[in-house]
Amino acid sequence: MPEEPTQVQNTPTVTSHGLSKTAKILIGVSVLAVILLTGLAWWKVTDSAKEDNPPVTKDETADWVTYTNDRFKFQIKYPKNWLKVECEQSGPGGAIVGVNLSFAPESTLVGSCESVGIVSFSYLEAGYMQILDEEQFNNFKREKVTVGGIEATKTSGQYKETSTGSSNNVEKDGTRIQYLSDHNGYTLLLDYYSDPSSGDYSREFELLASTFKFL
Repeated sequence: MPEEPTQVQNTPTVTSHGLSKTAKILIGVSVLAVILLTGLAWWKVTDSAKEDNPPVTKDETADWVTYTNDRFKFQIKYPKNWLKVECEQSGPGGAIVGVNLSFAPESTLVGSCESVGIVSFSYLEAGYMQILDEEQFNNFKREKVTVGGIEATKTSGQYKETSTGSSNNVEKDGTRIQYLSDHNGYTLLLDYYSDPSSGDYSREFELLASTFKFL
């Protein structure tokens, strides 16, 4: 009687550790998937936390002095180590038509109404206009901005030449920046001037302008 053929069963190749190559591959893929999913979940959590908690911006004017004008209903801040000179502007008949303020470091401002500070602020009845002459400046710029919630024109540049006059003494390369706007029958002017020898306070000026608001 002929012998029946012997059936040979294919069995997975087993390593010395008892795991087949296929099993090792599956385990490796699973571990990699877990790592990727964990990383993705962590990224989503941290990204969401950044959106919920945006970086805190330091208020550079937090310790500045606040000036409030009750007559004309506005407020502005200036550095605590600066001086302020305030003068009301009188019109015909002695009526108060506005206010002038000067701000500057203590070493550069004399405490009188004739003082001219690094920063001058005026809020006067309409009709007062002090527009910078573009021909006097290098790097002259004019742009529309917002100050105190109202539209204003900002002009800036460096003087081409030194000039002297009864109301305007400037040096070559001196920097001038102005914010000019009309509001409820009044003209608002924020004016900055600094010559090369007195230092650069343009950063303080821009911060000061950013604190202005109507009450």
